Amino acid sequence: MSRKLILYIATSLDGKIACQDHSITWLEQFGFTDELLKNYHDFMGNIDTTIMGYKTFEKIKDFTPFPYDQLNNWVVSRQKRTFERTDLFGLQINGQEQLKQEIQTLKNQPSTKDIFLIGGGELLTHLFELGLIDECIISFIPIYLADQGIHLFQSSRDILLPMPIESLQFPVVLNEKKYMIRQERYLLS
Repeated sequence: MSRKLILYIATSLDGKIACQDHSITWLEQFGFTDELLKNYHDFMGNIDTTIMGYKTFEKIKDFTPFPYDQLNNWVVSRQKRTFERTDLFGLQINGQEQLKQEIQTLKNQPSTKDIFLIGGGELLTHLFELGLIDECIISFIPIYLADQGIHLFQSSRDILLPMPIESLQFPVVLNEKKYMIRQERYLLS
């Protein structure tokens, strides 16, 4: 039985996973409750490998401490990459078929733990279209990034997720602000 490739990600209500500069600073305004953190730590307890795109890696590589220290971390790129860290592996991909083969090889490695797909949008779109993602855990954060963000799925085709098998509610917003919105700006002509 192969390991599961699980996408665990936060998205804005309008389907953005990062700002245009690929930062996730918009998440910092939301408090993360003990219950939410426990859920994430429980998830991470069943993970021994991560997969991420190079742009995602560039955004998290300088986090102190590096959040995935004890895991095997694969960074997918179209270019050959080398890393100083011994827990990082470059995966140079030239086309969808090679991506499918490499990810299937990782999924078939003997392990009792699963693989965490961190992001980014381009990589997860390819993996979704190839049918390689087994589960999606998506946290919807109550914010609109409008035109200034990176989409969860970057596909020209419609992507339809199945009905959720589980739904959890967390008190994510620690404060409430009321805004007056000029309605005429949002009316379609």
